[in-house]
Amino acid sequence: MKETGNHRTMARLVRECDKLWRRIILVRAGCRCEICGAPRPAGRNKIVWVQAAHIISRRFWSTRWDLRNGVAVCQDCHEHKTIMNWLLRTDRKRYNWIIRQKQKQVSHRDIDLEKTLRQLRRSA
Repeated sequence: MKETGNHRTMARLVRECDKLWRRIILVRAGCRCEICGAPRPAGRNKIVWVQAAHIISRRFWSTRWDLRNGVAVCQDCHEHKTIMNWLLRTDRKRYNWIIRQKQKQVSHRDIDLEKTLRQLRRSA
């Protein structure tokens, strides 16, 4: 993270980026599981039922908030780790991008959180 002030400011920006990224992923999918297509069951909160999952672990800062690295999945599909198989079958270009990105590592100090937040807000 480029120096944006104190640790609390950076932590707030990370939380805000995470929250906005999650909302964009869920809205993009219409709050349905992108793998099995399951809608939320009647009476259940759609945010709880469908989760915004990172394909590449969120610990990798270079792809943490990249929208190509997100997929909306139900709890069953998320637990069974079917995301990469689904991508391989449905979106080879995105699958190949994910594989290439997994090979890169970027320090969290190299990420400009304020710029990332502005980009996510434009995408929302």
